[in-house]
Amino acid sequence: MVESLEIPSPQMSSGMAKPKVEKRFLVKEPKEVAIAFPNLLQYNVVSLLKYLDGKREKYAVSEEAVFYVKMLRNEIRSRRAASMKTDEDVETVAGECAAATASLKTKKHKAELTSWAKRLTECKTAKSLEVKCRLKLDADCDRLRVQLKTVEQKLEASRIRAKAAEWAFW
Repeated sequence: MVESLEIPSPQMSSGMAKPKVEKRFLVKEPKEVAIAFPNLLQYNVVSLLKYLDGKREKYAVSEEAVFYVKMLRNEIRSRRAASMKTDEDVETVAGECAAATASLKTKKHKAELTSWAKRLTECKTAKSLEVKCRLKLDADCDRLRVQLKTVEQKLEASRIRAKAAEWAFW
């Protein structure tokens, strides 16, 4: 393996110092690693495989357990879907309930307004009837006063004639 190292060497020139880079090459010899292959297999790999086989047997999952887990997963998904549908249904019913309540309040308000309008009409009718009765009563009273005055005048005239007749016979 060959590496190059850059080592700056100072040089002086007419105004500025420019470092000059020299390249030197170092040669490294590769080291040889001597591994005895049978020893590696015997001690490391074989023992590791035995260990992993033991773990695999220890944590082996039966087909029944896998089926049970899948069944539970599906059941949980169905419950979640049912819960979400129930939540949507609750929101829908709440909206419908609010709309029905508003409609009922509107109908109740309209009925109350109709009732007040009817009472107002009745009061106006009663007031107009009272006014008509009062006017009729005043007219009748005036007519009776005129008749009473006429009768009093005739009575006075009759008294005067009666006294005149009485004086005539004496």
